Amino acid sequence: MNSMKSNKTNANDNNKYSINIDFSDNIDFSDNIDYNDGTCYNRKLRKNDQESQAQQYRHIGESMKAARLKRLFSIKELASRAKVDRSTIYHIEKGKPTISLFSFLNVLKALDLYEDVMRFIDNDVQGNIIFKRKMMIKENTKNYKL
Repeated sequence: MNSMKSNKTNANDNNKYSINIDFSDNIDFSDNIDYNDGTCYNRKLRKNDQESQAQQYRHIGESMKAARLKRLFSIKELASRAKVDRSTIYHIEKGKPTISLFSFLNVLKALDLYEDVMRFIDNDVQGNIIFKRKMMIKENTKNYKL
């Protein structure tokens, strides 16, 4: 159950109001998203953690390479289908962060993975949680002037 408390405090003769809203019964505030297969993915990337970021890029690259190999495409054939240079495919598969989004999306389309990625983005579980939280706060605080 949502609870809201308004506390008036006097500090140095200044009137201050604080509003405490508890939505923990309705929303999962964790940063982890659990998928049906039991895996869990933490969406927050630690600041200045370049090694962790590099590992994520390499993982994406390895997954892209696996997708290419499952389709029995050579690097040359995939590059031709995606209308990119062979070096672009090489850099994607090695997890290089310098690839343009346009090129990356063309490779996804050539691998028939674009629609899967778009469905994942459209689902946006974390964004829906954030939006719901902000709307609930807005609704519950609209009558309070601070």
